[in-house]
Amino acid sequence: MIINSIISLPGDKSISHRSIMLASIARGVSRITNLNDGEDLQSTIKAMQSCGALIKQDKDLIVVTGSSLASPKEPIDCGNSGTTSRLLTGLLSSQHLSFSLIGDESLSKRPMNRVIKPLKEMGCIIKSNDGLLPLHIDASNSFKGIDYKMPIASAQVKSAILLAGLGAKNPSVVKELKHSRNHSEIMLESMGANIVVDDNNITVNPLSSKLKSFNMDIPADPSSAAFFIALAALLKGSDLTVKNILLNPTRTGFIDVLGKMGVQGLVSNPMTNNGESCGDIQFIGSNIKSCDVPAHMIPSIIDEIPIFENAQLSNTSAPVDFGFLAFEWELASPSPYNHGDNFLLVADISIQSVDTPSHSTGGMKKIEVTHQFDSLGGINLNWQTAVGWTDQVEYSNDLVTWFTDLPGSTFENLASPTAITFSQAKDPDVTHRFYRVKRTQTP
Repeated sequence: MIINSIISLPGDKSISHRSIMLASIARGVSRITNLNDGEDLQSTIKAMQSCGALIKQDKDLIVVTGSSLASPKEPIDCGNSGTTSRLLTGLLSSQHLSFSLIGDESLSKRPMNRVIKPLKEMGCIIKSNDGLLPLHIDASNSFKGIDYKMPIASAQVKSAILLAGLGAKNPSVVKELKHSRNHSEIMLESMGANIVVDDNNITVNPLSSKLKSFNMDIPADPSSAAFFIALAALLKGSDLTVKNILLNPTRTGFIDVLGKMGVQGLVSNPMTNNGESCGDIQFIGSNIKSCDVPAHMIPSIIDEIPIFENAQLSNTSAPVDFGFLAFEWELASPSPYNHGDNFLLVADISIQSVDTPSHSTGGMKKIEVTHQFDSLGGINLNWQTAVGWTDQVEYSNDLVTWFTDLPGSTFENLASPTAITFSQAKDPDVTHRFYRVKRTQTP
């Protein structure tokens, strides 16, 4: 099998979230096309609408009319979106609103202290469930700037502080140890905010007037494209072009690693879209070689780590925050039951030298997942759990939107290592499906 195709993909999730949020507090009307239409973005849209934002959708066009926001009457449901919850905490605090944030079961287990701590230092009045959702924020008019040194590379935390700084009484400075995604900085600057980036130091000044509205065709999400690019790269003779893909240097780590493996991407039609670099990129399948991925590149490939086999993290003397464990993708063998070759299964990645001393199991462990098809065309996934970790089977039909609603798909903090077989019957209405297993450290 080879791939010979030109594809267009949904817009980048990170930019999509920020475009909706910032357009909602801007002056005038913003028009956005190719917005990522996943569930996380719907959570952000509904959240802003609950605060009075005027957001209308006409097919692929999203029209946002900026307005003064108001405290929502009901708690804001962030669904499963960590980006929504963390960025909203900063943005709505800067608007001096009172609000509560809730989420689904999974999001309610994700840590919020990394956002709560700096925002409290700025004068934000926050109550939490021991550092978890739900959060309740009371309006504060005594917001002050902060000089904050980031303990880990996190674009979400950085963005929350920068967004909160828009409503502070004096400048805020965020100092990064390592560069993380800079979409907030780029968008704020393009909209007229007084923001200065000096290497790893970002200074944002309080707004003296409303942000400017904008028109934007959001570039394709590199994280979504990565799976198709990887498949084309592995199949010698394949020729794949991804149209209008985001080429922000903080997001092209995956492409850079492919280059180290001998697969080069040829860029054409380069342009700048509201400060973001983008263009078309072509990949030719060839023989690839393994390589080491240094720790400083991890923030730029955090979403693509599952693609790489036997990842060796070097220079990791300091803890690296992955947020979750994910593992290499393996293309399943074709079956006689019309599954074709459209299964991607989790398998066999080693993540080494990552310091997680707080956990008795000794940190991140290798996981191996095998699979079999049953006589009716269903699929069985087999692996072994680890004490203190929670495993979640997820599925997708497009490698963009992932779901966790399969019955019995969560295996949480078992008392001893257990051999697991997760079975999923063949669905006659589904022509292809992708599976993965995510492992998170149980609090």
